[in-house]
Amino acid sequence: MTNRLMYSMVPVPGKSFLQHHIRPRPDLYGPFWICVTLVFSIAISGNVADFLQKSVALNDHKWHYDFHKVSLAATAVFSYASLLPAGLYGFLWWAGGAGASGAALSFLELVCLYGYSLAIYVPVSILWLIQVSWWQWICVLLGAGLSGAVLFMPIWPAVRDGAARSAWIVMGVILCLHLLLACGFMLYFFHVPPTVEGGGGANSTVVTVAAQEVQEAEARNGSKEAGEEVKEKVEEKENVVKKEDVEKEDVAKKKDVATKEDVAKKEDVARSTRDSGQGVAEGNAVEEEATKDEPSKESEENGEASKKDDAQKKSDDDTEDNKESEHAGVDNEKAALRQGA
Repeated sequence: MTNRLMYSMVPVPGKSFLQHHIRPRPDLYGPFWICVTLVFSIAISGNVADFLQKSVALNDHKWHYDFHKVSLAATAVFSYASLLPAGLYGFLWWAGGAGASGAALSFLELVCLYGYSLAIYVPVSILWLIQVSWWQWICVLLGAGLSGAVLFMPIWPAVRDGAARSAWIVMGVILCLHLLLACGFMLYFFHVPPTVEGGGGANSTVVTVAAQEVQEAEARNGSKEAGEEVKEKVEEKENVVKKEDVEKEDVAKKKDVATKEDVAKKEDVARSTRDSGQGVAEGNAVEEEATKDEPSKESEENGEASKKDDAQKKSDDDTEDNKESEHAGVDNEKAALRQGA
């Protein structure tokens, strides 16, 4: 059992898993318990992933366990592990390849192959808990590639011998269905909700999670009426999200206006300081020129005053000389009159 589980997860090139491990003693015990383990691993891990997403997005812990995921996972796993081997065995029987050669496959061997090929998804379901989208897709490709190789190597010879013309088409369908199973597990149970670029990443996550709640409520109750209350809550959340976006835009606009006003004020202050500096410089220059001109003006005024004083003195001297000459003439006249008398 241990070797079968190990080699079903890690295929060895050139060594057929069917020939060395399944065909000597095929069983249904291992495939059954692998499917059961995978069902509970997918359901539990999916609920844990849902809890992580909602607790981070809604910033609270209002969460409930979804038992619907258990039934959905069981339906998907057991349908895949039973219906696909039955369909492939029916096709090989119709094409004449079932039991026709040593490469032919029995129904029990096909069921055993498909059951063990699902074993790798048990550890992968735990790795899907890491909430990183690119990591989850790498796990999808890795799990589907390894388990697909386990299926391809034993089934290819039987399909090639039974249906030579359509062998590649049949193998392509088998591998595509196997890849779709892995993608379905990841997208439904573990996928991280997408976020919108810009400031509304967390808000879009809230709306996405709320929409998922509506779908889950409708799926549990089986009618759209049961999800009306949840839809109302979704609308309320969307309105809150829109208001938050508008408020964020208003705050951003106000910040831009405030920064512009601050820049304008700083520019005005700089201009006024430059203008005031120029005015002070010009005033100082005028005062210096005025102080330089004042001594020259004073000297000119003193020269004019001295000239006026000199002219006044001359005029006074002339008047005195005239008066003296008049007195002298009068005295001469008196002297002449006296002599004549």
